[in-house]
Amino acid sequence: MTARTFVVFSLSFLLSIFFRTFFAVVGPELSRDLLLSPFQFGVLSSAFFAGFAAMQVPVGLLFDRFGCRLPMTALAICGAAGSAMIATTTSFAQALLGQGLLGIGCAPALMGILPLWAGTSVGEGGAGRDHNRRHRLAWSFSLCNAARAPCFNGRMAVRGGFVGLLYDLGIWLAQYLSR
Repeated sequence: MTARTFVVFSLSFLLSIFFRTFFAVVGPELSRDLLLSPFQFGVLSSAFFAGFAAMQVPVGLLFDRFGCRLPMTALAICGAAGSAMIATTTSFAQALLGQGLLGIGCAPALMGILPLWAGTSVGEGGAGRDHNRRHRLAWSFSLCNAARAPCFNGRMAVRGGFVGLLYDLGIWLAQYLSR
């Protein structure tokens, strides 16, 4: 695995962790902007996890058939589209579709990157000390990313009070996509 692949897929995992928790910050503001009922807010807040859960088995089958890179790339594009939809939403339906696409896009992040970090293919066993060291490194990195995601949410909550959360999320998305 190249360093570039490692960095890109590691960032995809970080974004997956971020998008699991960002609705706690964006949700109340979005609810006020779209005049959502409590029921609509509940449905919208769970749409990410519904899309995420629905894709677990299909993603595993895609990995078995095509490897990790192609499905992760294709689903990351779905996630980017969902993120753009959330940042520009003007209706409950658009926000719901965006949240669902985000969940679908984040579904392969962990189980796809672990084989890449470990330097093995899906279904390929790795043996010996080096394989175990790479797995420990992978889990250490994933735990670091999981710890960093709330920092993004905290920063977004603070800045969002000044410029608006959806505007701030749009700026953050544009910065991410421009890299």
